[in-house]
Amino acid sequence: MSINFAKLLSIFSTTLTLAALFPAIATAQSPTPDSGTPSEPTSTIVPTRPTKIRLDKLPATQRSAVQALQRERITQIVGLLDENQKSKFFDSLRKGHKVSTAIEDLKLNPDLQTRVDAIMSEYDNKIRSVATGQP
Repeated sequence: MSINFAKLLSIFSTTLTLAALFPAIATAQSPTPDSGTPSEPTSTIVPTRPTKIRLDKLPATQRSAVQALQRERITQIVGLLDENQKSKFFDSLRKGHKVSTAIEDLKLNPDLQTRVDAIMSEYDNKIRSVATGQP
């Protein structure tokens, strides 16, 4: 029973922490309301591997999908860290650092670094495919 309670408490506290850190993600709304009807397609040039995805430029459905993937990525990474590392990681994010910078600051051991890099790479690819509209 205590193991299940500990897991539940961990999930709840992680969710609460993420919601506190990223309130804009939880309440993100389109800057202009969507009319619901598609307009003429616009010709935009999307780089094959964007270095930074502008969430405010994405349609609402893509934006919410990217934000969900970003939350999942952080949850996956936090699941690998011990309490001290979690604290340092969240402090770095609160200071406005990128996720990759926050991870670098942790000075992870090689095995854990490899696992975190794999998660980052997996989610970066998923985020790029959603943001560019590729399957």
